[in-house]
Amino acid sequence: MKIINNTQSNIIVSVNKWGDDGQTGRFTVSPGRSGSWNRTDERGFVMAILKKGVQDSFYIFSDSDIKVFDSYVTDNGRRIKPATDRYY
Repeated sequence: MKIINNTQSNIIVSVNKWGDDGQTGRFTVSPGRSGSWNRTDERGFVMAILKKGVQDSFYIFSDSDIKVFDSYVTDNGRRIKPATDRYY
């Protein structure tokens, strides 16, 4: 999965894992830069983003192409909601 920072400030990103491979620590992604995570499980993953002091978590997949903007997040071109905003 790839995560691109399209905001005006640094973001801090972490992605959970199911197996022994990969890192789950927090990584800083600078504006205009990207980070890649190697995840292959079909169950999906939780991505946490800390942006301007506010943390949101999102449910994403191994083939996700995430773009983080100042006021929203997209996955493969579609806006996604934080996990805490999943209820109607």
